Amino acid sequence: MQICSHTWSHPNLKTLNATEITDEIMKNDVALMKILGVTTPFLRPPYGNYNDLVLEVASEQNKNLLIWDFDSGDSVGATVQESEGNYTAAINSGVTTLLALNHETEKTTALILAAWAIEKLQAANYTLVTVAQCLGLDPYTYVGPLGQRDDSWYCPEDVSDD
Repeated sequence: MQICSHTWSHPNLKTLNATEITDEIMKNDVALMKILGVTTPFLRPPYGNYNDLVLEVASEQNKNLLIWDFDSGDSVGATVQESEGNYTAAINSGVTTLLALNHETEKTTALILAAWAIEKLQAANYTLVTVAQCLGLDPYTYVGPLGQRDDSWYCPEDVSDD
């Protein structure tokens, strides 16, 4: 398993200035360092949206942008069966690599679809690896101790337990 960055508050990075983009990346890095004791060299921009400024700021923050080439459809309301169909179509198309977009915040993705997809991809002779393994890079730019919980640990805006 590998943890990557996805920004602090999930904004469309193309609408932000350099300072705001940096802030999104750095806040998320601080949270990962406090909670998990790591920072990552990988950033998936929300919605897959980026431009030259996002690339420049990401590079300054030692981040490599990740963009998927397969979407399970879960974020737009696809049922498990529809997402399974999307995976099946991708496998049957003969593609040799697959960087999948799935959302662990969707309970059916985390609890049902992920296990199904792993089984089907392995049965089709795909080798499942982390992004770092695929690219031959270190998975983390920093590995250290977990932080001590304090008043600075909070989530942005309304985050429900659902």
